[in-house]
Amino acid sequence: GAVAKHLKAHPMDSDAMYVLGIQLFSSGQVDRSKAIFEQAARLSPDDSHVQPFLDFLNPAAQAAGVKPGVPAPPVPEPDFAEDFAAGRK
Repeated sequence: GAVAKHLKAHPMDSDAMYVLGIQLFSSGQVDRSKAIFEQAARLSPDDSHVQPFLDFLNPAAQAAGVKPGVPAPPVPEPDFAEDFAAGRK
């Protein structure tokens, strides 16, 4: 497609890689999209658009039901005060 053609001429364009990653992800090519998102993240580590997809493509995130663009629910921390009070250190 046009994005892939653009990337051949401009291989360092992280924005175009992000768009290609979205296209691949949307068409069910999850493994290929993950590789493209990882490459985009290496080229532009401060790009906040790529990270939600990488988070979603992480197997642990998938097991927790995380969706792209939706922050993961916080992991509850153990209640150490309660354990301490009950004599469990």
